Amino acid sequence: MSNRSGRLWWLIGIIAVGVVSSESDQNSQRLSEYWRMPRVFKYEDYDICLNDNPTIPSVYCVVKAVIRPDNTSDVWGLIERISAQWKVQLNHAHLDRGICVRDCEMRLRMMSGRLNESELLVPKFKTNYRYDSALDREQNKAPN
Repeated sequence: MSNRSGRLWWLIGIIAVGVVSSESDQNSQRLSEYWRMPRVFKYEDYDICLNDNPTIPSVYCVVKAVIRPDNTSDVWGLIERISAQWKVQLNHAHLDRGICVRDCEMRLRMMSGRLNESELLVPKFKTNYRYDSALDREQNKAPN
């Protein structure tokens, strides 16, 4: 009897490992898909930007950007699918960036000649995303 129960526990252990392994593989696949999308929030270091070298003036810029839809892109399809679950997922088509302008200028100078303007600029496109914040709406209210 004990040999039989030993085999039963061994079989249960194998099944449990298989289930955990399968779930782990599915989670890894979901995460690898997730990391194909751009990060929603990405900020360069504010303090370093403005205080790194006080003799060189610098500006820190906060940008809200919207990704232009591209139905031919696998990544765009992923963004649409994930972002449709807006109650539980962030919208990966709406990006917040904090940029140290001095560092950005330096990176662009280093890339000089390797990129043309058409690769950096996107023509204006229609979007339903509102760029104003609650504070902006409050400040822009017409007086009664």
